[in-house]
Amino acid sequence: MVTVLTYKVTLLLVIAVAGGASGGITYYYQQQATDLNNKVSTLSTQININANQVSDLNGQVSQLQSQNTQLQSQLTQIQFQSSQLLSQNTQLLSNVTQLMTEINDLKKSPEGSTLSSGSVNVPFNGFSYIPFTIRNQTATLNLTFAITNFNSYYPKSIALYLPNQQQYLPF
Repeated sequence: MVTVLTYKVTLLLVIAVAGGASGGITYYYQQQATDLNNKVSTLSTQININANQVSDLNGQVSQLQSQNTQLQSQLTQIQFQSSQLLSQNTQLLSNVTQLMTEINDLKKSPEGSTLSSGSVNVPFNGFSYIPFTIRNQTATLNLTFAITNFNSYYPKSIALYLPNQQQYLPF
């Protein structure tokens, strides 16, 4: 009977040790599961934070793209205005060159220049006109005229008029 008793004691010891080991193993795995759940929760929180940061960065990218579009539009306007200014500058330089040429021409001939010369035959009791224009400068008009082929029955007379532009239009 000692052997049976030894078997029983051994069996009880094995059951007690196995129950304790099983409880320890269960406790160990419960702790591991709790640790893993905590890590999963921490990672989920970090994922949410990162998702919010990505969303914020996407918003900033969108704003930067909008600003870039506005800047491109302003650049296009500035380039157009620059082109217009360059064209106007070129025209101004051309005008300055032309004016300098005209000034030099005027300096070369301080006595002036002849705009028209010739003779005009006016029938009896008729009139005639010689059109000319003087641009924005002081002018002197020298006229020389003579009466030829006249009839002694009619008096010799000449009338000379210098109409302005409004007076000239009816002619």
